[in-house]
Parts: sequence; structure tokens; C-alpha cells
Amino acid sequence: MVSTYAYTNSNPYGRLTDEDRDDNNVPYDGPGASQSTSSISNGGPVYSPIAPYPAVGSQFGEASASAFATEGTLRASVNTRAETAGLVQNAMAAQATATASWNDGLTIGADGLLGQAGFFTAELDLSGNLGGSVGSIEGADSGFFNVGARVVGTGLSALDPMVIDPILRTACNGWVYCNLLYSGYEGTFGYSNMPSTVQLSIPVLFGYQTSLSYTLELFAYPSASSFDGGLGIAADGFVDYSHTLSWGGITGVYDANGNPVLNFTASSTSGFDYLTSATVPLPSAIWLLCSGLLGLFGLVRRRTSSTPASL
Repeated sequence: MVSTYAYTNSNPYGRLTDEDRDDNNVPYDGPGASQSTSSISNGGPVYSPIAPYPAVGSQFGEASASAFATEGTLRASVNTRAETAGLVQNAMAAQATATASWNDGLTIGADGLLGQAGFFTAELDLSGNLGGSVGSIEGADSGFFNVGARVVGTGLSALDPMVIDPILRTACNGWVYCNLLYSGYEGTFGYSNMPSTVQLSIPVLFGYQTSLSYTLELFAYPSASSFDGGLGIAADGFVDYSHTLSWGGITGVYDANGNPVLNFTASSTSGFDYLTSATVPLPSAIWLLCSGLLGLFGLVRRRTSSTPASL
């Protein structure tokens, strides 16, 4: 079973949500691939509170989210932007969330070991980054962005909350692999701390089904605020995992004592071949990458605003 979810919200005007869409962009409830896209942009003029109430600029918010899932492959990306006008009090925030997951059953068989305990090792391939920017902060302007990527799944090592940064300890909220970045300082920032290859160790009973479950979740939330006398400010946030997470294949099967099991079989409920890697791009994944890049190009552009009128 696979599922995707994409959510966008550009305050203060509304939100758009897509959930479980197939390649033809219709509601999806069957086996195979699922993809979701969601995008929204909102904005408008900001007026002086002093008669004759001229427009002094505009506020703007935009967000896009994309997710793709099939057995062995999860991909997602989010892009957001919030921008305010200057001179008078106004604020804008945007948010986007994308979640992709797959759940499957895998049976490892071996002659003479039916019902006995053992384990197998495998790999996940991860590739992605996140970041954002905050414009020039004047005395009456402020902005920040908060972005993150999280991965949880069968066979990932347990999270030890005492060996990670205290801030991330709370923010990761028990997720095994977590990539987070927050900034309230002006400038452009980027960050990535999840390994490109994740080693898995998964217990099994030979001849009986083992449940596999993997989830990739991204979020981005920038916010911008201006007050009387400010010049206006923009904040952006993005997370690009549009070419990850992929199953890297089974690397070994072992009995309960750690002895290699050479003659084994592997079969899954979905029919996906877990013996091999799933890193070959699928047509839907290529579409997702392209749509994510287009969204990023649209979000990072500087919007041309009219010259503020006198108050």
C-alpha cells in the first residue's frame, strides 16, 4: 500500500490540499504509484491607515508541495515564500507539507529454517537538502523560516535522544532520521545532515511475512512581518527530496547466530523485488522533480512591487 499527501496554506487567505492522487490526477485507492501536488498563491495591496488611504505596497504568500510514492521509492518536495509591504503594519506566512509512504509485506524463505528466527540487512538511499532565506531585516521588519525533513521506517536504528542537539531532540519528536533548519537571521542558508546511505537490520521468522513500512515527511514554514516605518521583507523556505528515498536492496540474510544464509528466497505482497535497488527513475518521479524545480524557480523570483506612496 502506498499513500501521498500534499498540503499548502498561504495565510491569511486560504489553503489547498491534495491527497492520494494517481498519474492522471484523479483520486487514488489502488495498488502501485500515488502522487499528490498542491499549490496556492495569495496576496494583495496593503493600504495606508491615513486618508485618503493609498496603497503602499503589497503582501504576498505562495506555497507548493509534491509527493510521490510507490513500493521501494518515496519522493517529495516543498517550496514556500512570504513577503510583506513596508511602511504600515502587515504580515504574511506560508506553509507546505508533503508526506509519502509505502507499506508492504516481505517473506524470506530458506530451506530447513522454516519458523526459525533470523534477520536480513538492507540499505536505503537518501538524497536531499533544505534551506531558506530571510531578507534584509530593518528595525521595523522581521522574518524567519522553519523547514524540516523526517524519515521513519522498519529497520532504522533507534533514536538515542541524548546524542543529538537538545533543540533537535524536541523537534524530531522521536523520528529516527531528522533534518531540520530554523533561521530568523537575514541571509540565505542551506543544510543537510542525513546520510546518503542508511543501513537496515530487520528481524524475520523464515517463511513468515514481515511488515515493512517507510515514511518521508517534509515541511516548510516562512513568515514575514512589517510594522510602521518598515521597508518590507521576504522569507523563503524549501525542502528538496525529489530524488529520494529509495530501497537500496538486500545486502545479506543471516540466521539467529549471525551465520550467512546463502540459499534464500524473497517474495513481497506487492510484487516489488526487494533483492535489488530501486534507484532507477520512474516517469512519475521525473515529473515530480520537474514540477518541484518549476515551483522553486517561481518561488525564488523577486516580485516587483510598486513604489510606496507617501503617507
